[in-house]
Amino acid sequence: MIRQEEVFVFPITYERVLLHRPNANIVITAHLTGLLDEQELLSAIKKARIRHPLIGTKVYLDSENKAWLVSKNVPANGLQVIENCSKPWNEVAVNQFKKSFNWTEGPLCRFVLLKQQQHCYLLIVCHHLIADGLSMIMLLKDLLAFMKDHSAECQIVAPVKISSENLPADFSINPMGKLIVNRYNRKWRKESKAQSEFNYEKLVDQFWKIEKDVRILNFELNQATVQKIVSKCHQQSIGVNSFICAAFYLADQAMRVENSSWARTAYIPVNIRNRLKGGADSFGLLASAVKIKLPEFAKDDIWQLSNKINMLVYQKLGDRHVFGTQLLRYADPSLMDSVYYSKYKLLDSRTARRFSKLIQNDTISASLDISNLGRLNITTDTDSFKLLNVFGPCIYVDYHEKYIGINTLNNIMNISITYRENPDHSIAMEKLVTVFCDIVDRA
Repeated sequence: MIRQEEVFVFPITYERVLLHRPNANIVITAHLTGLLDEQELLSAIKKARIRHPLIGTKVYLDSENKAWLVSKNVPANGLQVIENCSKPWNEVAVNQFKKSFNWTEGPLCRFVLLKQQQHCYLLIVCHHLIADGLSMIMLLKDLLAFMKDHSAECQIVAPVKISSENLPADFSINPMGKLIVNRYNRKWRKESKAQSEFNYEKLVDQFWKIEKDVRILNFELNQATVQKIVSKCHQQSIGVNSFICAAFYLADQAMRVENSSWARTAYIPVNIRNRLKGGADSFGLLASAVKIKLPEFAKDDIWQLSNKINMLVYQKLGDRHVFGTQLLRYADPSLMDSVYYSKYKLLDSRTARRFSKLIQNDTISASLDISNLGRLNITTDTDSFKLLNVFGPCIYVDYHEKYIGINTLNNIMNISITYRENPDHSIAMEKLVTVFCDIVDRA
């Protein structure tokens, strides 16, 4: 066991299922005019690492196979600079999906700077173990602030541990769920699968051979459209994200040839910071997600459908749903590690296959996964550069058909769809965007 006083130490519990995930990289991209000074950027990264210790960590496995994020002997965060870059940012972002982190050496965050004449793109890439979309916006905001004001103070923001002491007082783990997980643990231990069978590099290679042709498609809604949406949602007491979900659902259903059960399923990420003691401004993986079954809409218009979705989401915002993933803290660590090895035929284990099905990542389980970060409060003007756009968050989720990352900057809504292109697929994403925009315009 590492002693707490020696080094920054942070436990990995329910997030352990992400450790051996071959597609665990999440990307945020900032588009700026002007050219960032590389030395100033490196200096800002060093300050940000002090402020947010998790970006300077690696994974340590103790003698009991428990995982910890630690900061001892971790190299500097990488900064790759590509001069006169001819590739668009979204192609570079997809390449960053495929470039897995060496999590035993760290760090679990890196940066890529694309220079294109008087414009540049700064990609922030984090392992999902240490960050969610809002965390990466915090990181971007701090980097720009440190570059704007070199004398800005670098106060540490301690990450929040999600523990039984920190969870809402009225929340408790479902005892039946805990019983089921313990049953899987016993079956797994009887199989005696050695962790030496887990070759992560081989898994990453196998995964990206199969899950090839991943794409990011980006588009935006202009200021007038965004203002119209926000105003009408406010008038009808509907969340903007519910309207966006309804519009994507209508566009999806209008084009879909075969309607599988998962085609009417959506996941909506939920920020849990305000539900944790001292978590309001914390960097880390502090998001959950609620699953909703989208309603039939044959006689509904977009606003009736939005209202139905709004109510469905509201019904799932209780702690029982939002903190449901905490059940995974009771799963055997190596069982959580096994999931992707079983899914991609590198491990023959009936228990691992069934556990993967239990946590619903064995096959596509949803059409939509919509992460809306809302309005970004980031100062965009400095003497040397100006922030024009932020793209993302972007991450490839192999068990959700489309991951849709949304943010709004200067009243312009940026929408990025991450998906796997498939010649046999019933939906062409470019056409989907066209139908979506038409639905929004007519709303």
